[in-house]
Amino acid sequence: MTTDYVLDETATLLVARGFGHLVDAFFHSTLRSKACAVVWTSPDIFGQAVAFMAKPIDQGWSFTDCVSFLAMKTRRLREAITKDEHFEKAGFKALLRGEP
Repeated sequence: MTTDYVLDETATLLVARGFGHLVDAFFHSTLRSKACAVVWTSPDIFGQAVAFMAKPIDQGWSFTDCVSFLAMKTRRLREAITKDEHFEKAGFKALLRGEP
């Protein structure tokens, strides 16, 4: 599972790093993948992410992180294929970070 916000960040990073020629293939393969579902950010999830990010505890989470956390919690997912320590701070297991 991934979100439309993560797809946005990935495509933007490809362009920023000089790999813009890969963006079309990236979207084509991801959006047609049977192995990876894309969760589209609804107005409800967007509003929840705004509230989540506005909490007084400043964890340094990006808005994309907050959308991802909410999408994962809704689907009862506990593990993420990421190195991002923010996922661990939010209570998920970041599979690419190894054991804490």
